[in-house]
Amino acid sequence: TLSSITMAARPTMTVGDAAPEWTRLPQLNTSRAPTEVIFATDEWFAICSNLNNAEPPQFDPNAFDSEGKVMDGWETRRKREAGHDWCIIKLGLAGIIRGFEVDTSFFTGNQVPRISIQAAASPTIEMPPWYGTP
Repeated sequence: TLSSITMAARPTMTVGDAAPEWTRLPQLNTSRAPTEVIFATDEWFAICSNLNNAEPPQFDPNAFDSEGKVMDGWETRRKREAGHDWCIIKLGLAGIIRGFEVDTSFFTGNQVPRISIQAAASPTIEMPPWYGTP
């Protein structure tokens, strides 16, 4: 029945599934290293630095703060015009990116349908004026 369905349950691996090899490599964006959000277009519902949390996402139905419902992820307002939200994250560790995990657990109906990842090795981050002010 519909009443017995658990929405947004964290995905689990079944017997016989093998985690990708890259999951055993060091995590380059983690709150345990000096990872920093340089810019985010919108942090209306939940801050972008939540993307750097090394722990699995949690959901507390009773957790609220002065901004509203506490979400364990980056959540922006719905867009009313063309375009998309994006962010720049300076990784805490240098390395080669072998894989990328996107976990939309607990985002029901408002998760993005797709993402894009771009990376660059840069000793400094200088944002062009057309990026706007963080």
